[in-house]
Amino acid sequence: QKVVLHLGANKIEDEGCVAVGNACRGLHHCRALTLTMSKNGIGDKGCAALASAVTTLPAITALEVDLSSNSIESAGAAALRHAVMGLQGLSTTCVKLQNNPAQVESLEVDMLRDGASWA
Repeated sequence: QKVVLHLGANKIEDEGCVAVGNACRGLHHCRALTLTMSKNGIGDKGCAALASAVTTLPAITALEVDLSSNSIESAGAAALRHAVMGLQGLSTTCVKLQNNPAQVESLEVDMLRDGASWA
C-alpha cells in the first residue's frame, strides 16, 4: 500500500501536523509513504509528532517527507532524524528540511553515511 499526501502551503501549522501524524498511526500496512508539507508554519511540536508517528509503521520500506520552508528548529529535526534512523526496513528515504531555522548540516552527514537522503 502506498499513501501520498500533498498539503504544501496550507498553513496547517503544528496542530495540523499533529493531526496528520495521528492519522499516519493507523497506516499499519503502508509500505510507501510520501508527505509533502512544505510552507505550513510547522515547528518542533509538529515535527516531533510526525517523527513519533512514523515509528509506528512496521511495514514501511519507502519514506519521503518534505518539511522544507517551515519553522523547524534543531530539536524537531533531531527527533525526525532519530525516528527515521530507527526504521530498520527502509530501503528508500528522502527527508527535506531546507529553509528551516534548524541547522541540519551535521544531521545530513549522519543520514547520508547510513544511506538515506537528507536535504
